Formats: sequence, C-alpha cells, structure tokens
Amino acid sequence: MFVAVANSAEVTSTAGSELSPNAFGITVRFVPDHAGPGDVVQLRAEMDRDTWGQFELHVPANPDMHAITVEELPLQYKNGRYQQQQSLVFQPKRSGSLRISGATIDVVSSRGRQTVTVPDLTLAIKPFESTDTATTPVPLPSPEPVRSPQSPSRLAVPLCIGLVLAIAIFLVSRNYRNQTRATSQPTTQPPPSDDLVDLLKSGQTSRQDLEQLLNDPNFVVSATEREVIERAVYAENCDTTQLANLLQQQETR
Repeated sequence: MFVAVANSAEVTSTAGSELSPNAFGITVRFVPDHAGPGDVVQLRAEMDRDTWGQFELHVPANPDMHAITVEELPLQYKNGRYQQQQSLVFQPKRSGSLRISGATIDVVSSRGRQTVTVPDLTLAIKPFESTDTATTPVPLPSPEPVRSPQSPSRLAVPLCIGLVLAIAIFLVSRNYRNQTRATSQPTTQPPPSDDLVDLLKSGQTSRQDLEQLLNDPNFVVSATEREVIERAVYAENCDTTQLANLLQQQETR
C-alpha cells in the first residue's frame, strides 16, 4: 500500500463515511489527465475548506503502475482557508487504461476521524508512437565556413582586458560581502519552548507569530508540543492562555 502521510492528531475514531471526498473539500485527480507508458504522473489529492481539518491518502498497490515517491504540501492556513495537498508520483507500465480503485482518504477534523472511499479513477495511457521506417537518408548538415586563425598579438589584447575586468569584479564583490557582514544584524533566534509559555501568558504572541515559529527550522520542540501548537494555530479561535496551560501540562509529564 502506498500512503501519503499527514501529521495526525489525537482524536476519537469514527465509523466509515458514505460521503465523497468532495463533501470534505477534497478533490482527487490525475496530473496530467493523460500520459504514455513510462511518463511521470501524479495522483493528486487537494483540500480547500474553511474549517480546520487534515487528511491522509491511501492508494493500494497496482501491477500496472510503478510508484516513485509521495509528495506533500503540509496543512496551511491562507486567506481564511485550510489547504493541504498530497500526491502519489508514479509511472504507468503499459498503454491502454489504468484504473485506480479502492483508494481511501482518512479525514481528521473537529468531528473526529472519518474514512471516505475515493471513486474509481481511470487514466488513458497512449501507445508508443510508431517508428519512422523511411529509407531516405537524412541530409548532412552544411559545412561551416573556414575561419582564418587570429594571430597571437590580436588575441593577447582582449585576453588581458578580460583578465583585468575579472580581477576588478572579484575585488569589488569581496569588499561588498565584507561590508555586508560588518553591518548585518545578528539573526534573531526563536525562543525555547520553556520561554514560549511566558510569552503566551503575557499576551504578546499572535497566531501569525506561532505560525512563523512552526515554520522556523531553529524552533525545536517535541512532537507532542508541536502538535498542541499546530492545533491551536489552526483552530478557529486561537486562545494563547489555554495553549500556555497545555504546554505546561506537557512539560510536567
């Protein structure tokens, strides 16, 4: 089974749903919508909704396709919308019709976890193009005109000018880099997780600040703490005081 994995949340599982992925703001399609044997194709699932949620795409193995990798754009909150994308990248092995059946999507939202079945999808695979069997030989390219070699004295002048210009550019570039390093401000490091609790209680941290921290590679927290912060950031109302209390509870465990 090939699986595109999203960050999961601790929720109570619910029974499978008879709804289609569209009911959750999720569409599934081939990109591109036609291909030939060996071409690279994506089975792409995209979510766009106004309430918090995330999903995992599950695709059963298929003997007529060669799976390459799984690509993912993580959950994002833009212009009041929650967006996510996962793609199974594969190559069809033969011409004809490639049918994907039995794929499912696990959706996690404020209502819990629900599993929906993706309708069967069919991709048209074009046959290999016919080989050109013409017996007429391809004409040879026209010969290039013979250029007389330049004397060493003519080549010496432009070479000297080019060398001088290259040295000048190198010196100017090095001076500019040195000046930039001297005047640049030190990089602001993100606060450690224990100081974040104090910032949250002070009321000086906004939803945008928290979202920037999550995307900062220098911000190191445990997987459980990151999950708590993500759920607070992508909730409809971001309560920083409640988030601070949850982080303190995680530290005492």
